Amino acid sequence: MPEYPDNWQSVESTVAAIVDILAALIERLRQRIDETDKSDLVTQDLLIEITRALEEAHWMWQAQQA
Repeated sequence: MPEYPDNWQSVESTVAAIVDILAALIERLRQRIDETDKSDLVTQDLLIEITRALEEAHWMWQAQQA
């Protein structure tokens, strides 16, 4: 996972860091969703819901980069 930089950051740097962190987290969750496809459907459902919420947040943060 990308780490949030130390010290003072500009608004642009902060938004970019959050977008990168969310993207990495979403990618990791998608891998776990695939891994739980047949073994644990309840866990997979929870991971899908978490990913959905993070994808929405990621989209909103990306919109701030425009």
